[in-house]
Amino acid sequence: MANVYSVRQFTGHNLAATNTPSAAVPAGTVWVVRDIIVYNHQAVSYGAYEALQGLFVALNSGGVIYRTPALRTLANTVYTAEIRCVMAAGTNLVVTTIEAGWDCTISGFQLTTP
Repeated sequence: MANVYSVRQFTGHNLAATNTPSAAVPAGTVWVVRDIIVYNHQAVSYGAYEALQGLFVALNSGGVIYRTPALRTLANTVYTAEIRCVMAAGTNLVVTTIEAGWDCTISGFQLTTP
């Protein structure tokens, strides 16, 4: 029988403009990504919001699973997504930020494989 645990699969605060990998899915388990929460707290140079290039989340094995709205991402705004993406053992998430200043939390479930 499989065991199911809630896990935080990635947490990053004030990420630089770069690719940041998560830990790999442990052997003998699979991850199900469920919730992604992102926020950019850049100081804006004009008005209340500033359009940003954004952030995206992909699997290291290929395939983007989440992207903030391109050229419509606003600073000082929280973006959330409920998704369902199964990740095999050895796979990891890669969070790519175009600008600095992003916070990102990804959570879901870890299931043991029979």
